[in-house]
Amino acid sequence: MNAISVVIPNWNGEKTLETALKSVFDTFRTLNRPYEVIVVDDFSTDSSVEIVERFTGVRIFKNFSNRGFSLTANFGVRCAKYDLVFIMSNDIIIEPSFEHLVIHFLDDKVFAVSPQVRWKNSGKFAYGKRTANWENGYFKVVESKYISYPSYTLFACGGSALFDRKKFLDLGGFDELYHPFYWEEIDISYRALKRGLKIIHEPSAVVFNSDDGVIKNSYKSRYVKHISGRNSYLFLWKNITSKTMIKNHLKNLFPSLLKDILDRKFRFAKCFFSALVRLPKALYKRLEEKKNTSVSDEEIIKVVNQDISLYPCGFEIKQEKKVSGVDNEGCGNYSSANGVSAAAR
Repeated sequence: MNAISVVIPNWNGEKTLETALKSVFDTFRTLNRPYEVIVVDDFSTDSSVEIVERFTGVRIFKNFSNRGFSLTANFGVRCAKYDLVFIMSNDIIIEPSFEHLVIHFLDDKVFAVSPQVRWKNSGKFAYGKRTANWENGYFKVVESKYISYPSYTLFACGGSALFDRKKFLDLGGFDELYHPFYWEEIDISYRALKRGLKIIHEPSAVVFNSDDGVIKNSYKSRYVKHISGRNSYLFLWKNITSKTMIKNHLKNLFPSLLKDILDRKFRFAKCFFSALVRLPKALYKRLEEKKNTSVSDEEIIKVVNQDISLYPCGFEIKQEKKVSGVDNEGCGNYSSANGVSAAAR
């Protein structure tokens, strides 16, 4: 696994795409490994395609309609020719520390490795390791503060993570169930964990997020929160197979919805009923997941919440104390039903 395919799903990224592409070429000029750059344009209405065409050596594909992040990213991964694929949002900037991600794939159980993300404008820590809690019948994603050592994480961010291409495709890629965006990377990562694979956060690799993402600038905040809340229900119904946890969810579901309504907080009720429309698809996919589960939900939560340092290739050293770091600024934009989860792409 010496070569890397960089896949950039793009939609209306004219403000950030050129800088992102420059960072890719500048970085790989310093790395002694083969690479390719693929841009899949999701029917942009701005000058994105013209910007990409200024760069030589980029393979560009164009959707003839807007297909959303999942299908666009999946197509790019299928077109990739190398074993490792870095899926990268059009507002991410990489640097040579990217190389620290690669060594973990010497362990053939590794599905994906995710870097530390910092905000471009301030340089402050944005997000990195994620853990999970099960609280009052709901699955909640928790943003950890900065840590200085590689560790297990709940999921690899769909906009800045290195994936094993074969394992990604074997899992079917990002699930369109979550269209148009959010929770698809949590879903595929969780499915990988259920199959006994590993996902690692490597803070020595640093990428920068522009603070100017397309989703934030293209959709109203209320709509984004609605989609994220809806998808958190779909994730739970599709992937949580523990009988104890499901019973707990059903026991708390309607009381929590009723409480929100009585408190005149109608958002979660709207998310719930919106998710119900897609429930048949989620339950169908749930049957497939149950067939392939080798690790329980409880064990996954236990593993990703561990405070251990991982040498490359999976060697582990327990830490006496979690390393303190920069405050967890900028996190928590990726809301879930009845809780808050991961930072937005």
